[in-house]
Amino acid sequence: MRSGSPLRILVVVARDTLNPRAGGGDQHMALLAHELASKGHRVTLWSASSPGLLRLDRSGEVTVHRLAPSRLLAPVVWARFLTGSARGFDVVIEEVIGGERFPFLGPILSHRPCVGMWYQDNRPLFLASYGLVARRLATLLQTALLRLYRDRFLITPSETTRQWLISTGLAPNRVVVHNPKVIGSAEPASLLPFAGRRNRFVSIGKFQPLKRFEEAINVLDRLTEVVPDAELVLLGREDNAVYLTELRSRIAGSHFPAHISLILNALDSQKNDILASAKALSIHSPIEGFGWTIPEAGLRGVPVIANLGTPAEAIEEDTNGTRVPFGDVEAYTRILVRWMTDEPEWTRLSQGAIQVAHRFADPMLSPAVEALILRAAWSEFTPTPVQR
Repeated sequence: MRSGSPLRILVVVARDTLNPRAGGGDQHMALLAHELASKGHRVTLWSASSPGLLRLDRSGEVTVHRLAPSRLLAPVVWARFLTGSARGFDVVIEEVIGGERFPFLGPILSHRPCVGMWYQDNRPLFLASYGLVARRLATLLQTALLRLYRDRFLITPSETTRQWLISTGLAPNRVVVHNPKVIGSAEPASLLPFAGRRNRFVSIGKFQPLKRFEEAINVLDRLTEVVPDAELVLLGREDNAVYLTELRSRIAGSHFPAHISLILNALDSQKNDILASAKALSIHSPIEGFGWTIPEAGLRGVPVIANLGTPAEAIEEDTNGTRVPFGDVEAYTRILVRWMTDEPEWTRLSQGAIQVAHRFADPMLSPAVEALILRAAWSEFTPTPVQR
């Protein structure tokens, strides 16, 4: 590789965007891969296989290898690293830790310079998902991975996570922010005004316990006491069959089950139509790396209410929405009542939502991100003494 020549980049992520179970983090990694390819770099992506998808595929300028089913992906990646399959690349960009997936351990196994994508501090997710023993083990794993990347390079979706990573001991010049971008979801030519929208709020995400859709149902139960025609749309992909069964039971037992729609695997066009008719997006998960759906909703003039686990840069207070304490159903209800009944306030927030969303609608790669990847590919690994 000569100075200034395109890099050969390997991106390793759990799922590519065509995978039915792909989430926001998967989309973020794929976006980064495409942005790097658009800069002239030769990009290969390793991810999980899925029925109906080609094992070897092309997505624009990115070559996609779907290696194995999700449950086997990490061991297959480990084996490929150990047998030298990554040696033909100048740098590896990997998802460091995500959800319930095993880490890929590129810095140990790939024998190549590595850049990690780190979404958020996962401890709130561990607390919401695991029992005591599993939570402690997961926390220890996260701590070990932080140490593994102490002298390497990280990309993160928000300044909130960047500051947290720096607080754990990473050097500030080794961590950069790559915000999600809204692609393939252009702002419609016209948007419905307040009077043309339903008293509807929408929650979007994979149907798994971490997304806490049941809290949105609790909010609706209280909301209908003041706004009788209020309705809730739960929109997402099936991810946990047990949770989905429990959620359906919770809907049936709610005060107004007819006011709740549960929609699985909607097309983007259907999702956008639903958002365009809504007055709010609500997010209830304990923490978000960024909140991919926020700018998507914003392009349709939909303000957002979330808890403090969503980064402040995604929700500018009283501009495109607001954040409230985690689990505060009464706060969610109070604010939604105001948005559904106060036309001037909702109109101001709707305009603010569009304004903020436009900041995340530019598909150009940040120079700081590309510079960090180039630095990782070219620099010699020099351990930095750990301060005690």
